[in-house]
Amino acid sequence: MFEGVTKYIPDLEEKKDAHRTISKIEDAVYSFVHNNPKWGLKYYRDILKSRGVDIEKTPMSEVDAASLGWLGVMALLAAAVHGERHNCGTLSAIYEDGSLLKWLLLLKKFDEQM
Repeated sequence: MFEGVTKYIPDLEEKKDAHRTISKIEDAVYSFVHNNPKWGLKYYRDILKSRGVDIEKTPMSEVDAASLGWLGVMALLAAAVHGERHNCGTLSAIYEDGSLLKWLLLLKKFDEQM
């Protein structure tokens, strides 16, 4: 279900052209959100709040993404993409601290379990 996003894991692991990879991930997340309206990911803040995460108060890198389930992880990614579009550097920051790779690996794990 998340192959469109998780296919960039090797590029992140190899640290291949970070700027281009981040841009591709941004597009993939945006496409997933747009093409799957039934999941309500445009309401990522509400999804995260229902899981006890207030992204206004807690840095994304400090969120225990593994406890959020796949929808929570996708909500984190949607929040990061939204942040990137309004505050350039959000995706780069979670790339640099390793959160982006961690979240994509979680999505891959969820895919394997489904």
